[in-house]
Amino acid sequence: MIKPVEICLDLSFYSRSMTIDSRIWNNNINNFSRCEMVFDTGAYMTLISTQTALRSGYKLKDAEETTIDGVGSNNVPAKRIVIPQFKLGDINIGCVSALVVDMVDADGFAKQTQALLGINVIRYFDVCMNFDKEYDAGGNKLRDGLIKMYPKFDVGDIPALENFNPNSSRFGIWSVAHQNNLTK
Repeated sequence: MIKPVEICLDLSFYSRSMTIDSRIWNNNINNFSRCEMVFDTGAYMTLISTQTALRSGYKLKDAEETTIDGVGSNNVPAKRIVIPQFKLGDINIGCVSALVVDMVDADGFAKQTQALLGINVIRYFDVCMNFDKEYDAGGNKLRDGLIKMYPKFDVGDIPALENFNPNSSRFGIWSVAHQNNLTK
């Protein structure tokens, strides 16, 4: 039986996007580093900016090359990596497959976005969003809302990195082909 766990994440709005704090494994310091992520139910994969990946010690030279399509852009070059440990709130959810891309806006300018949390992760949670702003006693805004995530898996069952398959493990790639194979 899965032990009920609630992950509470402060929700902020940045440049018309919902952002949350997460923690990704940083190979340079052998510990977690803060990573502000856009909570993006429209992204089929979790994306990490090239700058964030390099700053976190991910070797991109030998990473699998691919392309992605997005709103207003087609065939954007990307590299697929595996983040060996990933935290939402205080909960380590284990390995996550992510695509590393140069994040730019529609006019080609670099975005300040560090990462997007995509459906390859979000789909394994029941999600409740509360858009009520919260303020402290002095009237200062604390947050724009709250996202509560309830894992549909046992958070104590974290597969080891060597057992993680980016094509078929929990938090691996997500595509229409993958979805169709899961529903057959």
